[in-house]
Formats: sequence, structure tokens, C-alpha cells
Amino acid sequence: KIDDINEKLMMIRNRRIAPNIDKKILVSWNSLAIIGLINAYKLTGDMRFLKASSDCFHFIKNNLWKNGELFACFNNEPCFKGYLDDYAFLLKSVLELLKVEWNSQDFYFSKELADIIIRDFQNHQNGGFYFTSNNHEELIYRPQTYMDESLPAGNSIAIDCLLELGYLEGNKEYIDAAQRAIVSASDSIQRSNTSHASLLMASMDSITPKKIIIIRCPINDIKGYKERLFSLEEVNYYFVDSEAVDVPKELSLKKPIGSFTAYICEGFKCLAPIDSFEQLLKELSQE
Repeated sequence: KIDDINEKLMMIRNRRIAPNIDKKILVSWNSLAIIGLINAYKLTGDMRFLKASSDCFHFIKNNLWKNGELFACFNNEPCFKGYLDDYAFLLKSVLELLKVEWNSQDFYFSKELADIIIRDFQNHQNGGFYFTSNNHEELIYRPQTYMDESLPAGNSIAIDCLLELGYLEGNKEYIDAAQRAIVSASDSIQRSNTSHASLLMASMDSITPKKIIIIRCPINDIKGYKERLFSLEEVNYYFVDSEAVDVPKELSLKKPIGSFTAYICEGFKCLAPIDSFEQLLKELSQE
């Protein structure tokens, strides 16, 4: 009897005009999803999370990156020029992907995103980054916000990424732009420091640079090392195949020595290379 009732109700419902469905794919939201999926992969080792994050990233890169410009959303076609959040969140997702699956082409892509943030979004007079780019339609007011809302502030994520990428590549321009942005945010922080959680976290990396560990080893050994290191403290590990030939210049200086080599770096300084995984674990346990 219930089935008969449901069938009649469905017949009547199907006569109605179906509501529109929002099918837009937003770069900023999907970039945050990529970061979350990568964190889930690190915690569980479940390859489904890694595949989903990689598929999502490549969809964005293949469909929303056109002629050196990022679009904010996809609705059967790219639409709206990218905002600061789109560039910054996508840059963050690329850096997180590089930590679990190194790809030199993705590294160069991250540099393109960073260069556009500095060139087209930066307030060159006072520091910090506008929400819209120089190429955006002219507005009455060009916002430059630092407070977190439902999403972290684009300025905060841009600062965080520029600091990490700057130290990873040895690029002082990125570091300087990030530090100027932090200074420009001081008045906003003083008005409400609790509203700037992500910015305060990024600022700590300016005071005490992030620890970055670059590991060079055969590609077949990387998976085992990742599984053991991801369970330890939160550190920025980059695993680069010792046989890779297209490694960026700064990373190519971190040469593989034997079957395993690790470089522990903070800021622009690195310790002497470590030639065994067990020695790396010992070094990390002493800190």
C-alpha cells in the first residue's frame, strides 16, 4: 500500500518544473577540498584520497587555467577572472600535492601562480594583496582583507605559501612580499586579533622559518619513507626521485648521495646532508 502511495506521489511530483541545480565548480572551495583530501591520505594512507585530490587538481589545471590566467569557476566553461582566494588556495593545494607526489611541472606551475599574486594582486605601495587583480574590472572599492571568515583570508594563505615557496626555492622576492604583507596587516590585527588566526599562524613562519626536509632517494623507496614520516610531527617533507632530471635549480643543489639523502633546512640554511633514514629519524627525535 505504501509503495502505491509513493508511486502516485512521484507521478504528481514529476509534473512539476524541476528546480535549477547549482553545478558551478569553484576553484577556491575545491582547492581547500584538495588540501583536506591530502591530509586524509597522510593520516590513513588510503590511496582513494590521494587520487581524488590529484584528479581534482588536474581538472582545475586543465579546464580553468587558460593562457596563463586562472578563472574562478567552471559552469560548462570557465567563467569570471580568478580572485586572490582562487590563486592563493590553489597555490597552497599545489604545494601540499608536491609533498606527497613530487612533479617538477607542478612546481613550475606553483611559481606561475606565486608570480601572478605578486605582480597582479600586490599593493606595491603599502604591502599586502588585493582581493581583485590589476586586470579585473574597475571597482569603486578594491578590498584588501585580512580577517578570516567562513574561509581563511586569501592574504593569510598567500603569505603562508610565499614564505614556504620562497624558502624552498631560495627566492627572496617571495619572502619580502610576504613580510611586507604581514606588516601591512598590523592595524587590522590590533583591532581584532582573534579574527586573524590563519594570518597569525603564517606570521609565525616569518619569525621562525618553516622546517623543510628534502629527501632524495629512488622512486620505489619513497612510499615506505612517506608512510613512516607522515605519522611523525607536522613537517614539510618533499620527496624527490634521485633519478629525476628536471629538478628545479635550487633543489638540484640538494644532490642525492647514495641511496638515501635528506636535507633539513630552516630559512635559507641547511644542515649537512644525512645519508640514512634511521639517522634522519634520530635527528628529528632530538629536536
